[in-house]
Amino acid sequence: RIEEVSMAAAAEADLVASGVEDLMASAHMDAIAAARAAWWSSIAGIALLAAVAAALALSLRGVVLRPLATLTAAAQRLGTGDLDTRVGEVGQGELGLLAHAFDRMAEQLRLHQKQLVANERMAAIGQLAAGVAHEINNPIAVIRGYVATMRKEADDDLAGELAILDEEAVACQRIAEDLLSYAKSGELVVECAPMDEVVRQAADRFGASADAKGRTIATEVEPAERAVDVVRVRQVVQNLLRNAIQATDSSAVVEVTGEALPGGYRITVADRGPGVPDSLRIRAFEPFFSGRRGGSGLGLAVSKGIVEAHDGSIELLDRAGGGTRVVVTLRERPEKAQAKSD
Repeated sequence: RIEEVSMAAAAEADLVASGVEDLMASAHMDAIAAARAAWWSSIAGIALLAAVAAALALSLRGVVLRPLATLTAAAQRLGTGDLDTRVGEVGQGELGLLAHAFDRMAEQLRLHQKQLVANERMAAIGQLAAGVAHEINNPIAVIRGYVATMRKEADDDLAGELAILDEEAVACQRIAEDLLSYAKSGELVVECAPMDEVVRQAADRFGASADAKGRTIATEVEPAERAVDVVRVRQVVQNLLRNAIQATDSSAVVEVTGEALPGGYRITVADRGPGVPDSLRIRAFEPFFSGRRGGSGLGLAVSKGIVEAHDGSIELLDRAGGGTRVVVTLRERPEKAQAKSD
């Protein structure tokens, strides 16, 4: 019996061992399959990483390197003097902001270059104008002297012709004086002065002259002590009044106002003329440009030079109800204000 049981147990043990061997063989095959799968997964992952790296490199080239190359080429062209160079819409984010900043810088450089050339040209014109005006002024004075002598002895008809000749000589003399004023508009002799008296005296003296043509000039000015060139400020006011009178009908009133500002003074001359068209407003302050027939084109240019020498500004504005307002704002430089306080 024991032998039978032992034989049966041995048979069962063989079956268990065989089952275990089968399980171990299956597990070994699964392990080999898993190892192969892991190997192929590693290969696929490496390939994917390489593809992603390549894509990132291409994207980096398009997003960073290409805009940088464009900016570099534009900077080189700008450095050679091509101030019309622009980058445009290049790149995104910070590179886009850099491209916009580059274009703004190029535009400012172009404007500064244009202004520099204009200033040099105006300086050359001013020197030439001063020489021409000086040479013309003397013979004009001689001509007027002879005309005045001849008018005393001439009959009425000839006296009338000589009066016309004298008027034309006066016009030539005024042009010569304007040329001299334009050449010296930046030269100031500054002193502390009551601005209300300066403006009022300029308006009164102009109103008493023949240029006023008997028109009414209304003056309303605030008192203020400012360091200015009194003669030059009067010249500005009279130039603006001359333009206003020429643009205004005989029945209209030309208004002059003065307003005290902190460290400055504002003068406004307003007329009821037809106004200044936009096409002329842009060039109104250019020397030798005039929208009026027979004008020298120097009045506003001289006025602008004097105002800018006072660190101020001058503007042509439309007036409510029709007409033009010329607004002059004078500013004191720190050294001028210091001199006044001393």
